[in-house]
Amino acid sequence: MTTRFQLFADDRGRVSYCLTDDSGEVLLQGLPCRGKIAAQTEVMHTRNVLSNDHLVPHRDDDGRHFVVLKDDDGNVLGRSRHVASPNELGAIVREICTAGPGAAVIDQTRL
Repeated sequence: MTTRFQLFADDRGRVSYCLTDDSGEVLLQGLPCRGKIAAQTEVMHTRNVLSNDHLVPHRDDDGRHFVVLKDDDGNVLGRSRHVASPNELGAIVREICTAGPGAAVIDQTRL
């Protein structure tokens, strides 16, 4: 498998994307949208802003690290999974920025 955006629907009909790596691990999780077209638009928007300038690092109270992807206006588009160290987070950020812009979109919804 390769790095890819996957579209998923929840039990309320909202669709969101995950950017997953070669092994299926989630690199970036998008926010729920009202439908498939809106989620596909979010993927396109996400691809356009994938850079270190738009990935804001955070640290939880328990010491785990993650990044939040924001657009030019500061709106949240998604966030990474939590990891234990800044080094792990750096590796995720590099993969998101390198593979994300060209990653294929796989529709896993049944809408």
